[in-house]
Amino acid sequence: MAERTSKTKGNRGFYFLFGATAGVVVTYFLTTQEGKAWRKETSKRVKEFGRRLTNQAQEQLGYISENLDNTLQKGREYASELSNTLRGTIEDVADNAKSTVEKVENSFQRGMRKAKEEMDEQLGSSFRNNNRN
Repeated sequence: MAERTSKTKGNRGFYFLFGATAGVVVTYFLTTQEGKAWRKETSKRVKEFGRRLTNQAQEQLGYISENLDNTLQKGREYASELSNTLRGTIEDVADNAKSTVEKVENSFQRGMRKAKEEMDEQLGSSFRNNNRN
């Protein structure tokens, strides 16, 4: 327990000394001409850093905006090309379907004509056979 009390007192002494030193340094910078000059120079540097940081941020924002615009434009162009391609493909499929339907319709009509002719022929031959009897 005695060691712990000794460490705590030692720590308190260190913190007191650190606080006193910090107080002296702050007082020096707040009251002396050198401290005022240092604060003024530091203030200038901070403002300059802020200005440069703002300029860089605006420049980067400009690049990002430009890249975004380019990307959007490329996306629009791609969508347009895809739309045209799909439209052409759909038109080709529709034309092929129409042609197939026409072929089937023509084939069906030929088949109907042939069936009618065969029926007419059979009826004619049955009629002739009945007239002979």
